[in-house]
Parts: sequence; structure tokens; C-alpha cells
Amino acid sequence: MRGYRPLPLPYVVCFLVLLVFAGGAGCARSVYRQQADHDAYNLIELQEQRLGEKPDEWEIDPGVDSRLNDATDPDHPPMPQDDPISHELMRTGPRDPNAQSAAPVERWERWI
Repeated sequence: MRGYRPLPLPYVVCFLVLLVFAGGAGCARSVYRQQADHDAYNLIELQEQRLGEKPDEWEIDPGVDSRLNDATDPDHPPMPQDDPISHELMRTGPRDPNAQSAAPVERWERWI
């Protein structure tokens, strides 16, 4: 029987480096939002150059007095509230004694 041989150090280092890069590869919501804002500002600037005029300061975000203004953090919005009936059922369960559960016991017990 062969003994345990550890992996050579370069393989371990390569694996750890790849693990670190793979963990940080995902983009957060803020990255996509900022990229979309940047693209929109570039389109506005392109149209300004094409038309040869400079309109007033353009902003993508709606003003504080706008009906489209959202005071919550765009990168971390609050969870939407559950509808009242679902909330009640999740808290108390079905009130009908004949209601079937999602996984009836008698179906899977026969396989034990």
C-alpha cells in the first residue's frame, strides 16, 4: 500500500490563487447600476455633441421632489412585504383539517 503523498507546493499555491479569483469574480448590484449610469451619461453626451447644443445639467437620478424618486438605497432595496393571506398561512398554517400538506407522510413512509 502506498503512503500519503502531499501535493507539491506550486499546485497548492495555484489552487489557492484560483480560488481567490473565482470568489471575487461576481459583480455586485452596485457595479451594474454604476455601469448603466455611465452608459446613459455617455449617450447623453453623444447626443449633445450631435445636436451641437448643451442643455442644462442632465441627471439620470430623479430629483428629490420628483414622483419617481426612491429614497431607499438603490444597491440594497428593502424586501417587499408579503401579501396578507400568505403571511397568515405561513404563521398559522391552513385552517382546513382536510387540507393536504406539501409532502404527505403516508406516501414516503411506505418506502422506509
